[in-house]
Amino acid sequence: MKSVRRIFFRFFANRYLARRGKIPADELKQRTLNFIRRFQEKAQNLTQEQLDARLNEEEWSAGEVTYHAVHSVKSIFRNCEKLRKDEDVPSMERAAMGRTKSVSREDLIELCNQVYGLAEQMDFTASSKKKTAHPLLGPGDFRRWLVINMVHLERHYKQLLKPASLPAQ
Repeated sequence: MKSVRRIFFRFFANRYLARRGKIPADELKQRTLNFIRRFQEKAQNLTQEQLDARLNEEEWSAGEVTYHAVHSVKSIFRNCEKLRKDEDVPSMERAAMGRTKSVSREDLIELCNQVYGLAEQMDFTASSKKKTAHPLLGPGDFRRWLVINMVHLERHYKQLLKPASLPAQ
């Protein structure tokens, strides 16, 4: 049963990514920059206590969501650069998914600044024939990974917008 669900998930997720990927490279870049900036603004507008607060033990804090989303951009960009240069990139390990850590507010803001700079420098129009695999979504080339990145940022930013996800200011 689990493999059937995985097959359906991959099928519909890949269709969704294909639809979302039908935007020009400059728009993809701008959306990525906008989401990184939004995460930075959240980090700047919340106190350390608010960034660290959890609704329950199973939920990530706002700081952990921010760290995970923005740090993932850094990793994806690093892999995209290797793909662009036709270098081999190992497939993403399932164990690497969904990991995060708590960091200080200042470190989150610095990470956002650093990743924003990387996004500004990234050539979103580049392409490659090389691919590397995502454990749930399958193989992807340079462009597909940039689309996965944008969708990933959007998904986690929506988590921060849920009224229950952030403690009262």
